[in-house]
Formats: sequence, structure tokens, C-alpha cells
Amino acid sequence: MKNKILVGILGGIVGLVLGVLMGGFIGLFISRTFLEDLKFMVDSPILAYAATGYIGGIIGGLFLIIIGVKFAIKHFYKPE
Repeated sequence: MKNKILVGILGGIVGLVLGVLMGGFIGLFISRTFLEDLKFMVDSPILAYAATGYIGGIIGGLFLIIIGVKFAIKHFYKPE
């Protein structure tokens, strides 16, 4: 049981790192293409493309945590 939990935790960590990187990149790419000059508010210093990069990173990280855990348990957990 301990090995299954460890494999799941490691898969989740790898999924989180990959999800944040991939989600942030995709968010920045899409927003830089379509939302280049938009701002959320006049007084806000954050641009729309930066915010979508952060949102993409968060969504990608959460999504790939689940996929990473399932993938790691399916492919790397071998009961004794």
C-alpha cells in the first residue's frame, strides 16, 4: 500500500510541474495571439495575456495532477 501511495504522489508532482509549464505556455501563446492589447481595468497593471498565462498554468497544473496520478499508478505500480 505504501508503494502505491508513493507512486501516486510522485506522479502528481510530475503532473503538477508539467501542467504548470504547459498550461502557462499555452495560455501565453493563445492570449498573446488574440488578446495582445486588452487590459482588464484601466488602473490595473496586469495585462490580459499575463493573467491568462497564470490561469492557464493553474488549470493545467490541476488537470495534469489527476492525469499524472492515474498514469503513474497504472504504469509504474506493480503489486508484489
